[in-house]
Amino acid sequence: MQLYEIGVVERFRKQGVGRALLTAFRDLAMAEGHRRMWLFTDEDNAAAKALYEAAGGEPSLHNDAGYWWQLDAAEPGSRHDAAVG
Repeated sequence: MQLYEIGVVERFRKQGVGRALLTAFRDLAMAEGHRRMWLFTDEDNAAAKALYEAAGGEPSLHNDAGYWWQLDAAEPGSRHDAAVG
C-alpha cells in the first residue's frame, strides 16, 4: 500500500500529528491485509525522513528518498523495495 502524501500544518508540527497520521495509515494497511507499505519524500526533507525512520520505516535500497515498512510477520527480516499488497 502506498501513502501518497502526508502533511501537517506548520503550527501543528512537532506535536505528534504526523506520527499519528502515519501510524493510522499503517494500521489501516495492516487491517486490510497488506504486507508492505511504502512512500516517497523529497531528498532534502530531513524532518520527514527523521519521522519515517523513527516510525520504523526502512530507507529504500535504491537511494530514491523512499521508505517502506514490512507489515506482516511472515517475512521477518525480509528487505523488499517492491510494494506488493
